Amino acid sequence: MPVASPSPAGGDRPLFCTSSTIVAGAVCGHHVLKIADYSSTKDALNGQRIDSRPFRVGGRTWFVEYHPNGSTPEASGYISLFLALDDAVTEPVKAQVKISLLDQYSKPVPSYSRTTEIVNFSEKGSWGYPKFIEREVLEKSKHLRDDYFTVRFDVTIVKDIHTEETPVITVPPSDMHLHFGDILSSEDGADVKFRVGSRTFAAHRLVLAARSPVFKAELYGSMKDGVTTTVIPIDDMEAEVFSALLTFMYTDALPEMKEQEESAMAQHLLVAADRYCLGRLKLICEDKLCKHMDKDSIANILALAEQHNCHGLKEACMEFVRSSESALSCLNQESNPSVVKELMSLCIGGSEKRLLFVIHDGLGLYNGSLKGPKEPSYRPNIDHITAQLPPSWPSSSSSLSPICDDSSQTPNSQTLQHRRTRRVSLCEEGQVSPPMSSSGGGRKRLRSASSIIADTTRGYHILKIDNYSLTKGTPTGEFLESHPFTLGGHRWYIRYYPNGYDSGSKDYISIYLRLDESVDEEVKACYQINFIDDADEQTLALDRVKMFRGSTISGYLQFRKRRDFEESKHLKNNSFAVRCDMVVINEFRAEEEKDDLIDTSAFVSVPSSSLHEHLGDLLRTEKGADVVFEVGGETFAAHRCVLAARSPVFSAELLGLMKESDTAGVVRIEDMEAKVFKAMLHFVYTDSLPKAKKEEEDVMFQHLLVAADRYNLERLKFMCEEKLCKYIDAGTVATVLALADQHHCSGLKKACFSFLISQNNLKAVVSSDGFKHLSRSCPAIMEELVAMLGT
Repeated sequence: MPVASPSPAGGDRPLFCTSSTIVAGAVCGHHVLKIADYSSTKDALNGQRIDSRPFRVGGRTWFVEYHPNGSTPEASGYISLFLALDDAVTEPVKAQVKISLLDQYSKPVPSYSRTTEIVNFSEKGSWGYPKFIEREVLEKSKHLRDDYFTVRFDVTIVKDIHTEETPVITVPPSDMHLHFGDILSSEDGADVKFRVGSRTFAAHRLVLAARSPVFKAELYGSMKDGVTTTVIPIDDMEAEVFSALLTFMYTDALPEMKEQEESAMAQHLLVAADRYCLGRLKLICEDKLCKHMDKDSIANILALAEQHNCHGLKEACMEFVRSSESALSCLNQESNPSVVKELMSLCIGGSEKRLLFVIHDGLGLYNGSLKGPKEPSYRPNIDHITAQLPPSWPSSSSSLSPICDDSSQTPNSQTLQHRRTRRVSLCEEGQVSPPMSSSGGGRKRLRSASSIIADTTRGYHILKIDNYSLTKGTPTGEFLESHPFTLGGHRWYIRYYPNGYDSGSKDYISIYLRLDESVDEEVKACYQINFIDDADEQTLALDRVKMFRGSTISGYLQFRKRRDFEESKHLKNNSFAVRCDMVVINEFRAEEEKDDLIDTSAFVSVPSSSLHEHLGDLLRTEKGADVVFEVGGETFAAHRCVLAARSPVFSAELLGLMKESDTAGVVRIEDMEAKVFKAMLHFVYTDSLPKAKKEEEDVMFQHLLVAADRYNLERLKFMCEEKLCKYIDAGTVATVLALADQHHCSGLKKACFSFLISQNNLKAVVSSDGFKHLSRSCPAIMEELVAMLGT
């Protein structure tokens, strides 16, 4: 039987996530220029220069221009230093140069270290500082020793600024319900049978006991006696209902069913859920029945709610009846006397007065004065209900409903008392309340409702900017663009303006969102862009919808002041990332809702899936454990059917042992630490990772990845990959890359290559022992890396 997967909390649609990186590719090098015999150069005239020997950086030839007495009249008395390109080039070369005076220890002097912006070098131009240092200051400093000083030129050539799609490892949603649904349908390892009607169902005592305290009390008693072949009869339940009950217990979801059968099945399942103390299933059934209320079903649903103590469902029924004329006539007073009284109280409402209920046939309720002709108004059709009014009832309550079926005169208490009643058992006094007076005094309006629904697609794109300092040379008004991403059936880009969108924002970073296509109709979307460590998609609301057409852009002209940003926590290791959260509105549509609509969410709230909690309790208590593992000197009790459901490897190993009734044997696990096996068990039972110490996380995730691959736990493997991506750095990348290659983790492998493609990162890694070991042990990886760097 197909199973409907548990929907996420709140019924949210999937969140589509993408990521790209703006990479400023660069080649770095440096040249140290020693000015020997400084005193002999001092006689040079202003404007005269001495050139260094040429040197190579980034495949280009460069030289330094040294002006001992300044390059211009304004710079007379200063030393001028420039970097010049010695090649004949057809296109300018983008580069940045840092010029530093070195101290006696060959370290840059901070007060005399200056960095240019990214500039275009050509064969006719040079860039540097006309007033680098005053000659008098240099001559008095300790940096001039033995008539020489030294200057270092660090050259960074910006080869290209391009966008790459960042590999994103997507952890699939929980598949625990699918695994347990499989063992229910396959009956592997089943150890108990039930007969319901003419059908027999095989199941697993452990799962049933974990999910239901009633089954736990019944089945563990049988288990102690070793009766595993007994067929347990289930009376007063249809086979289809028991089958749906089992499906829920194994999957925490209801099976798919035809819409016309949903109401009847929900009623039967509610009774079964109450019988076996399945609280979440009971609430799911209540929620479904709230949505299937109509005048034909309200009586049965209300009786069911009363009988099985479904308070939320009962309140929803009361609200439905109070709002519906037709529903009142469908209630059976013989089977629901107390409910009828509550309804009468609800219908009259207001401050407390005394009423006497008397039951009659064929009577209707009318609004009117106690001393005057009747005025037909709101007629709720509560057949058989009349009210005896005390003489002291105030005549001003014109909306009160005196009772009359065939007379134009106003009834009084004596008239009512002389009427022959059929159900005198209901003639008892009760506290009720008169209604609030209505301003119009007319017929009570029934509520009707319709909804305007936004059909939306939600998602986000992360844009990372590497080598931020190299992007600062981008002129105002020019932008760098993300890799295209698709959301809501449309293609989008994020534009990054390092020096602002226009002259008014030149001191700011500007960020914009762009629609990348020509469309005949406007595309509606709302968005917000934040630094990734400030982003929270939950704050995004549909309160500011923007219209996009063609190549429309919309965004933040003054996203963040550049100086403030450079001093903030958002810039780390010369990189930062922004996240653009979006909701694309595909269409607005109006839907008519049922008459007498009630908000069911106000009465019944269905909690999230509890399957993992129940199985986690099973692991913690070791109740019903039938297998023991010995790992690294520690023992762990577990349950064969749970392990077999979650891992095909455990299934092959343990169900074979189960068939042989080898329940006393201890299974030894080699080549794994005890804490890793314990963490893996936690995942198997709860579909989540246990908490680990921050300093141990990266190592634990590496070991868990190996264990996940060994036992074919695919989701755990993806979770470990995602976690390890966050720990990739110069010290770990070699180990993580070898692990990714060995265990076929393509996403993790791409993340490692993405890190190594940066020249700075690669330079920091190649000298490490880990990288040298990787080169020797995994030559195929090195070939891939070389090929990637070559492109």
